[in-house]
Amino acid sequence: MSFFSVEAREDAGKAANPEDTKEISSLSDEKKLTTEPREPRYKDIVHLWEFLLELLAQDSCRSLISWIRKERGEFKLKNPEEVAKRWGILKRKKGMNYEKLSRALRYYYQQGIIKKVS
Repeated sequence: MSFFSVEAREDAGKAANPEDTKEISSLSDEKKLTTEPREPRYKDIVHLWEFLLELLAQDSCRSLISWIRKERGEFKLKNPEEVAKRWGILKRKKGMNYEKLSRALRYYYQQGIIKKVS
């Protein structure tokens, strides 16, 4: 069983502040790239952290995932293979397993979105 903590980040899920945008010059003065906020490319994207929070909110999923210390954002994957299977169904990835899901979790560790706790 694995223990994790969700880190609340102020910048998670927010578009860039228009005042903070920069203009980047390419080799040609005619073409300029900007980092101005845009509409999301895909509006129906569900992120793994959102999926995990949805499971945590459902009483019917307590055998799969549960809060350990909700006030600190700590939760436990009780049945990681089933969580991975459901994530695969949602994302339409037939071969999803915990090994692949854990790769995404490690990426979240690097980004500071989720951290592993003992």
